[in-house]
Amino acid sequence: MAKHGKKKEVHEDESWLLTYADFITLLMCFFVIILSMSEPKQADIELLQDALEEFKSKATDNSKPFNELFDKLQVLIAELQMEEAVSIEKTNRGVLLELSASSFYDAGSAQFRPEAVPVLEKMATALAEFDYEDYLCQIDGHTDDAPIKTAQFPSNWELSAVRATTVLRFLVEHGMEEDKMRAAGFADVIPKVPNLDNLGNPIEENRELNRRIVIKVERRLD
Repeated sequence: MAKHGKKKEVHEDESWLLTYADFITLLMCFFVIILSMSEPKQADIELLQDALEEFKSKATDNSKPFNELFDKLQVLIAELQMEEAVSIEKTNRGVLLELSASSFYDAGSAQFRPEAVPVLEKMATALAEFDYEDYLCQIDGHTDDAPIKTAQFPSNWELSAVRATTVLRFLVEHGMEEDKMRAAGFADVIPKVPNLDNLGNPIEENRELNRRIVIKVERRLD
């Protein structure tokens, strides 16, 4: 009678189960983290809401006086019928006024034209009455690219700087606080529009636009 040998037992390799278990554990931890991040505590939500409301309130409070100044100056410019000589716009930090140099000065001069003085006086009064503590008034002078060489103004740098400081002195004399004032001359290095065409010929209407005084009344950054 033939002897039958014992069946050989087969042992499967189950080491992969450890790796699988580790993977499942890591996956569970991942979803726990995601869930905890997607459901913040109510106290944290309220804290964030309060901070946002405070920020919005401060931004509104800071913008209000500049909006009032803008409206006041806009009405004044219309009453004086100076829309072609003076433009106004709002900026992220305040108000910007732009004066056409040809309306306020004779060519090559930093002295105000007689007819411009009453306009400047009314504008100065409005600016001096501005009810906001933490601001700066920056006055920038700009020229076109036509060279100038006189005893008083050897170049456009001097002309633009003196025009800016002349406006500054005028505003201070009419009530603006001196420690809030700044002035700078930029000659022709920051034109609004090109002074020359593609062939190098002067564009006179563009040159006139580039001759300007810019008055910026804005919140301090620091």
